[in-house]
Amino acid sequence: MRLVGANPSPRVKGLQELPGKSNYFLGMDPGKWRTNISTFAKVSYEEIYPGISLVYYGNPAKPGELEYDFVVAPGIDPKAIKLAIQGARKVTVDARDDLVPQLDGQEIRLHKPLVYEQDKKKSNPRRHNIDGSYRPDACPVHTPRPHVRGGTTLPWTKADSTFGKDIL
Repeated sequence: MRLVGANPSPRVKGLQELPGKSNYFLGMDPGKWRTNISTFAKVSYEEIYPGISLVYYGNPAKPGELEYDFVVAPGIDPKAIKLAIQGARKVTVDARDDLVPQLDGQEIRLHKPLVYEQDKKKSNPRRHNIDGSYRPDACPVHTPRPHVRGGTTLPWTKADSTFGKDIL
C-alpha cells in the first residue's frame, strides 16, 4: 500500500514517548551500535499532503495490527488522500464496509474508516462522528482509489462537505 501523490519527505516525529530505551548492537563495530534510543506509542508523518498528517500506532486491543489516522486540518479537503494497493487482483467492499483486496490469492482487510471531527475545547473535548466508507465506484478495479469505497487507488472523502474542524 502506498500514498499516491504524497510528500516524499514529510517531517517524522515520535508521539507519546514510552518508558525505557532500546539498544541495537549490530555487528562488531561499536561505531555502528545505537544506544539509548527512545520509543514512542505513535509516529506522525507531518504534512503528508498539504494540511494532512498521517499517524501510525498500535492498538493494545488488537495486538500485531498497525492502525493509522489521517489528521485533516480545518478547511482542508480530505479528497487529497489516495491509497494505492499494488498487485491487487480484485478489490471488494464487504457487508461490514471493510475494503478487502486480494493479493496473490490472499485477502487483506482494511476496516471501515472511522471518521470524526474533534472539538478543540480544553475542557471535555468531544468527537462528532461522520459517515465514511470506501467507494469501489470511484475508480477502475485495478486502479484502487479510501466515500472512504475502492478498487487498487482509493480517494478519501467524507459524507459531510464542511471542513470546519480537524478530522481524525
